[in-house]
Amino acid sequence: YTVNPGQIVGVFEQPAPVVSVNVNVYPNPATGFINFEIDGAERAMLYVLDFAGRQVKEIAINQLLTEVNTADLKSGIYFYQLIGMNSDHLGSGKFVIQK
Repeated sequence: YTVNPGQIVGVFEQPAPVVSVNVNVYPNPATGFINFEIDGAERAMLYVLDFAGRQVKEIAINQLLTEVNTADLKSGIYFYQLIGMNSDHLGSGKFVIQK
C-alpha cells in the first residue's frame, strides 16, 4: 500500500443515534420524596450528586415513573444524571431538598 503526497485519507465516522428522552422531576423543591418521570427510555441508571459532586444515590430505573425517597438527604441543591443502558447520556438537571 502506497500513500502519495497530497492524497487525502480519512475515516468515516457514523454519528451516534439521537436519543429523545423527556425527563420530568417533581415536586421541586422536594421534602421526603421526589418523582422522576422518564419518557423515552425503558431502562436507565439515575445518579444523584450533592453540591460538592459526591454521589449520594444510585437507582436503577425500569419504569416510566420512579419515586425516590429523599428522607436521608439534607436540605440543599442536588444534581442528577440519567445514563442509558448503552452508556448514553439521557439527561441531567438539578433539584432542591427543603426540610
